[in-house]
Amino acid sequence: VANHGVPERLETSANLQDILALLRRRPCSVDDIAVGLSLHQNTVLKYVEQLCSQKQIQIGQTTQGLFYKAII
Repeated sequence: VANHGVPERLETSANLQDILALLRRRPCSVDDIAVGLSLHQNTVLKYVEQLCSQKQIQIGQTTQGLFYKAII
């Protein structure tokens, strides 16, 4: 996967911040995040797990499934 000269750490940091910004606007599922930010679902899962472990987002459950939201 080409990263267009962007060091992976910076790309990861940008993606984490993009996901966090999206989740501050509204709760989203992994699919919502993947489509909204043009990321692969596996990549999104890796990032949301990291954000959860850092206590920046939390997981919620609805009849439609799991969703993530930012902890303000």
